[in-house]
Amino acid sequence: MMTDYYWFRSVHPQFVEQVREDDQREGIVRTKEEVSCLYYQETDQIDVNLYQNAGWSKEVWSALNGTSGYDMTDRLTANEIERWRDRTFTLLHGKEPGIVPCYITEEIVQAFAARTVRRLIDLLGEWNRQTGS
Repeated sequence: MMTDYYWFRSVHPQFVEQVREDDQREGIVRTKEEVSCLYYQETDQIDVNLYQNAGWSKEVWSALNGTSGYDMTDRLTANEIERWRDRTFTLLHGKEPGIVPCYITEEIVQAFAARTVRRLIDLLGEWNRQTGS
């Protein structure tokens, strides 16, 4: 959940801004739905690329696929979480979008992951200090 929080305050807004700038320069007008569709094509392709190229991905996916979801009060139901997991599993083991992402690249995702890991370690460390855990 925290990674989504950070993602939607950094990578996603940059994606939207870059698409709008490029569209404006090229005289294209996309609907909100078209921008959303492009976003999911790019992120789905990046997910597939990472899954296929990371040596640890199949082991991690196996562990994730074997777990059950749980309700996140006022956020998501266990069913919603499990449906997203199943959608992702189908994507990773089925037909990929077959595009070369140009707005959300593997380099952007790797940089986001590196920054976010450090932030989460700091955040959890602070939480542990405050709770005495």
